[in-house]
Amino acid sequence: MKKILLIMLSIIFVVLSCKSAPNPLSPERQGKFVSAKPVSSDSYLVIEVTADRGFKLYYSLDDIGTPIQNGKENTVTGDDMRGEDPNYNFQTGVMGGTLQFISDTVIKVTVNFNDGSATFKDVLCYQQ
Repeated sequence: MKKILLIMLSIIFVVLSCKSAPNPLSPERQGKFVSAKPVSSDSYLVIEVTADRGFKLYYSLDDIGTPIQNGKENTVTGDDMRGEDPNYNFQTGVMGGTLQFISDTVIKVTVNFNDGSATFKDVLCYQQ
């Protein structure tokens, strides 16, 4: 019984030690990026880099990134980010996905909402 418990504790320790450390967005990454075309009904997807080197994700009714009034805004903090510039992964309690900076003005994003309400794959967003 003690050996089984010791093995289980060793496995838990190995799994916990393998988790990668947070890696916020690079400081030179900043601005607002809007999808090239609507992703849901008539709404555009917007990614706005925040001061904590994470980002906000929300919908816009226009291609310049104006937030929808009373619209939901999802926040990914720098602590939710993993990876290295230009490729990042993120996971929050609400959503997970990838963020790739193709250039200083173009992002490719994939987002999966945990409740299954929406999935966006390889959406190109351009800096405004």
